[in-house]
Amino acid sequence: MREVRPYGPGNAPVGAEPPPLSGPDRETASVTAVGLCGADLCGYTEGSIGDATLTDPLVLGHEIADAIKVVVDPRT
Repeated sequence: MREVRPYGPGNAPVGAEPPPLSGPDRETASVTAVGLCGADLCGYTEGSIGDATLTDPLVLGHEIADAIKVVVDPRT
């Protein structure tokens, strides 16, 4: 899956990361789109969000759209 991590002002390359693993206590989403908000934009342009300086490269984009899939059990 593709990701964007800022490493400093104006330095946010698109990279790749393996998809998260699913399991008995975890649900995975089929993300179809991600939006960037004002905080993400500040992290990219200024290297900080408000008075919080970004010291670790965080993945930007927390506003997502998911493709919903429904499973039906015909026995119920």
